[in-house]
Amino acid sequence: MVKLRIKLPADYTFLSELTYEGILYAALNSECNINIDEIIFKDNGFIGKLFSELDDAKINSIGVLMTGNDNINRKLFEKFNVANVASKKTYRDLIFCLKKYHEKLKFKNNVEIKLKKFKKFLLIDVASEKEGLQAALFKIDRYTGLSSLETDLITRQITLYFSKEIALLLLLGLYSSFITTVVQQRERTYYFLLFSPEEIMRLLSEGNKSLMKKYFQVKCEVKNVLRQILKSYQSAELLLTELLVNTRIQDLIIRENLGKVSLALFRVAHEGQTYKIYEVIPISLYRESSFYRVASEYFRNPMQLASQLSKVLSPSEAILKNLSNPKAEENSNLIRAVNGLYRFVILGNMQGWFDFLRELWNAHEKRKDKSGGSIYLKLLKMLSYV
Repeated sequence: MVKLRIKLPADYTFLSELTYEGILYAALNSECNINIDEIIFKDNGFIGKLFSELDDAKINSIGVLMTGNDNINRKLFEKFNVANVASKKTYRDLIFCLKKYHEKLKFKNNVEIKLKKFKKFLLIDVASEKEGLQAALFKIDRYTGLSSLETDLITRQITLYFSKEIALLLLLGLYSSFITTVVQQRERTYYFLLFSPEEIMRLLSEGNKSLMKKYFQVKCEVKNVLRQILKSYQSAELLLTELLVNTRIQDLIIRENLGKVSLALFRVAHEGQTYKIYEVIPISLYRESSFYRVASEYFRNPMQLASQLSKVLSPSEAILKNLSNPKAEENSNLIRAVNGLYRFVILGNMQGWFDFLRELWNAHEKRKDKSGGSIYLKLLKMLSYV
């Protein structure tokens, strides 16, 4: 039996989000009793079973590199008494190795998830830095302030050490939340989708695995949508717009009888020997959004409108293809079109809808052929029937 005591604040730090993601994933897929501040797992080997069941294709997609200073790929195995084993310096290979040696992975009876200050370090579930592990990806929040006015850490960057048990939870969180890697000009950016602190507390306080499964299903569908868009264009406005008009997500929320699902999208950049959080985008998906309320007043079929808009914004259509091409002569029109659609979908502003149509027409004017047709005219005609 494993008692997992949870005393870590649920907030928008990457450490907190990944830890709770791992906790929720483990709770959903293991035999346990769930309370808001304690989870009791019936078997000490539950974590090994979880790693043995991880999907190979999903692991293979995790193209997150370690920094040159990281040694978690070697020391983690030493902590579990697995001799002469070290993964490559990627989290993909580390998780594959843990899956291979899953029978060696067992938790101690009592694990306490609590940040403690010790000398110039922060510790989780260890008594000193000598007992713990560290990895740059999991101490990324030193750049955004794991400090308070009650400490002397305001001006210092501090090192975080954690137990082997916490390391496995963090790796489960990484596996569960990772979306994709985007490489631009030799710089790697990683995207992770996690539950908001509000949803984390709700799921733990409810302790309802059936409800937890529904939330994970919605998050999985959102990840699929984001993955497709991020391959072509990385815009917060475009991402949020597509999510709110995506009928598959809307149907899933309605079918599972959920009022709202709140998520957080993290954009993490790999720079030299460290990582930095470049952006955290809150995402709130409602059963009844302002978009559907406004659309029902001005359009015959709001769901059909949403379906058509989702098609218009798909990676295979002209808007997303040419947005990612700054040399396209209509690029500026497409940016303004997306911004207008964002105001309509997110804020319920009808002027945004008219701006969207006008800029699509302007893009058509720049790209029309001798017969007067264009790929943008085709999209405008598609939208005219709703």
